[in-house]
Amino acid sequence: MNYIELFGISATGKTYIKKKIIRKLNKNFQVANSKEIIIKFYLKNSKMNYLDYLKSVILLIFHSRFIDYLRYFFRPEGKTTKENNKIRFHSLRRKSYLKIIDKMRLNDHYQNILKSLEKKFKISEKNNFYRIIIKETNNLKQDYKFKVIFKEWFLENIILIEIQKKGNNLHCVLDEGLIQKIFILFSLKKNKYTFIKKIIKNLQKYGELYLVSTNLKNIYKRSLDRNKKSEGFVYKDYNEIVKEYDNLKIFEKLIKKKISYKKIRN
Repeated sequence: MNYIELFGISATGKTYIKKKIIRKLNKNFQVANSKEIIIKFYLKNSKMNYLDYLKSVILLIFHSRFIDYLRYFFRPEGKTTKENNKIRFHSLRRKSYLKIIDKMRLNDHYQNILKSLEKKFKISEKNNFYRIIIKETNNLKQDYKFKVIFKEWFLENIILIEIQKKGNNLHCVLDEGLIQKIFILFSLKKNKYTFIKKIIKNLQKYGELYLVSTNLKNIYKRSLDRNKKSEGFVYKDYNEIVKEYDNLKIFEKLIKKKISYKKIRN
């Protein structure tokens, strides 16, 4: 299978497990991240002018796994929290390297790539699941910025799956795939049962799926560490971790008859 995704509450170690799976896959397969796969597909299957081609190549280099370890040092600084059931982005500061990327408007170009492939695959036209997700996201009582980012994440993920379905020989492992994004929406919704009923009815699962779990005390320690470093999702306190864990248990109960997955204890 050329597509694997992980889900679970924040700070369970999904990224750590993702890296372990990638190291194992690397022995027999070529592995790439989602953006790398999408940009390569766009370059191979789309007509564009020289400037768009150049921007696409630069984007491909920037998002290649070859320089993944370098991007760790250039990533934006900032943490994410949930306050009164609203997702908040805090202290986001873009470093000098990323400011150069901003000046070249490469992020805008990547969004244009997604829009182009959305039309190519007729996602808005044919994918009822995607239309429901967009509607449910728009109805959230969240900041506009969160909604824009979240909808782009969903579109990117669906385009990636469409590409992989075509028999792409590059393998991909996501620590936050479609199911994780659905769980985030689920945790923000008041009418959780109505929401998940709509989703399950229209969701077509693709690839391998793993639930990553760990001791709640480990999650709390990781959250404290993230808070010091000002990176990733940070829990307000231990009670919030328990609440998210309870949300996950309800989510599992509601999806398990439709969606098969394996469990990994980290």
